[in-house]
Formats: sequence, structure tokens, C-alpha cells
Amino acid sequence: MPVVDIVHHTDPACSWCWGMEPILRRLQVIYGHQIRVTRKMGGVIPSREWMVGTSYLDQQARQIAMHWLRVSKKVGMPIDPAMWLHDPPESTWPANIAYKAAQFQDRALADGYLRRMREAALLEGRNIGQYPVLLDLAGEMGLGMGAMERDIESGQAKEAFFVDVREGHRGGVSGLPTVFIRLGERQEKLEGWKPFREYQAALRRVSGGTLQRLPPPDLPAFFAEHGRATTQEVAVIFQRPLGTIRRQLAALETAGVLERHRRRRATIWVAAPRTRRSRELATGRAAQRLNRNSMTSPSFTS
Repeated sequence: MPVVDIVHHTDPACSWCWGMEPILRRLQVIYGHQIRVTRKMGGVIPSREWMVGTSYLDQQARQIAMHWLRVSKKVGMPIDPAMWLHDPPESTWPANIAYKAAQFQDRALADGYLRRMREAALLEGRNIGQYPVLLDLAGEMGLGMGAMERDIESGQAKEAFFVDVREGHRGGVSGLPTVFIRLGERQEKLEGWKPFREYQAALRRVSGGTLQRLPPPDLPAFFAEHGRATTQEVAVIFQRPLGTIRRQLAALETAGVLERHRRRRATIWVAAPRTRRSRELATGRAAQRLNRNSMTSPSFTS
């Protein structure tokens, strides 16, 4: 059976893209290997000076923080705006470039790393525009620190990021998230965050209604595949009341199946036991070098 492609143009620090997490995961739970989700980087903020000018940086950071809270209510995913209030990134490009570097090692690990970057920015207030933070998260997810640093320093990851940006430009991507659903010559483009039903309807139209719904996995099987999720996310994916999900997740924690990681505005549930690899923070000198190498603008020529 042909596989339907779902191409998600995104950014690790995009709040609306964070709202796509339960939607894409629910589609994966329902349709399994009948769909294939691919993520392309969009680089939403080249620099804050580029966005607003230097005299408005603090005001803009506060505005983005308030925007994140409004998005949280709309999409139903927890968001903590602390990053914008206390340590706002100068650019989101380093996180985009780091994701492309992770893809050189392992595409599945890279997707897990992207998820971890989202949590760090949107739930933990960590500045994912800084390479020491990005390399720390990479080590946490089991990626090779030396390879990450090498691929970023060489410019290979930056060029791969620019390839994604140019692809989005050719496809008319003007904002994030943008999702393309494709099968053969059939394609639908969905711009901006939308309710789950709109993505599912587009998927049915593109597939000609040929996709088969799969029986839902149990919670341990879901976490074995996806690794981590918020309480609200699991409730949306499995379409169960939030109170019921909380009790079920707590029971799995008691049984040693899950670990509970409490954050100020959310709880993250993580499959256990996890393999934790020792990691070292990059030196300040290496981080400064990586920052310098990441900020050259892409060309939008094909």
C-alpha cells in the first residue's frame, strides 16, 4: 500500500508548531506506517533585531511571551513563556541547524531531539538559541556531541537547513506551521495550526479514503515508540478524559513503566528505564565559534 507523506515545515521554538505535536502523534497512532511524517526547518526568527529593531527588543520579548500564553489556550498544550521573559534567544536558527546536524547521525534520534528542544524552550524556559544548551540536550538524547559540533562547525548542518528553507520558499511557505499532505500527484497544503479534524479530512481526501484505522496501542506501547509526552497531549491522542489519563499515567509510574518530570506549568511523562549517557557541556569557546558560524543568511534561489 502506498504511504502518504506528511511534510511539516516547523521551527523548534514555534508555539503553534508545539500545538501540532498531539495532532501528528494522533495521526500516527490511528494510521501507523500508512503515513510518513517528515519535518523541515523554517527558521522563524533569524534575529530579533531583524524582527523589530534594537530599541524594541525587550518589548517584543514580552509580547511574544503573552502570545505564547494565548496560543497555549488555543491549542490545548501547556506552555511556559519564561524563556522570553528571562533569557530570550537572539535567533531560532541555531536550534534549526542543530536539528539538521542531528539528522546526519540518526533521523529517528533527531526527531526525538527536536521534541526535547521544544520542551526545553516551551516548558522549561531554556534558551535554545545558545549552543551550550543545544549540545547539552543532544547529549541527553544520546546523540554524539563531537559529531554534532563537527557538523555545525563545518557548515554542513547550516547548508542542510538552508536547503529546507529554500524548499519551503519554493512551496510558498510563508508562515509556520505549514503542512503538505502528498500521495503521488495529489497534494493538500494546510497553513497555520488547525484542529485535528482538518488534517484528518485532508489525509482522507489525498489518500482517496484508502487508509485503514488501526487498533489503538496501550499506553506502554505508545511511550515505547514516542518516548515522552505531556498529560494533556496523551488525553488528546487517546481521546480520554484528563482525569482518567492522569490516573492511568500515575499507575504506570507506580509500576515503573514511566517517569514523571514535573515542570512549572506541565508534567512530562517519559518512558523508563531510560538509557542515560554521560555528556559534557561544550566549552564557551566552542559555543561562541558555533554561534558565529550559524548566522549567515540563506539564499532563496532554487
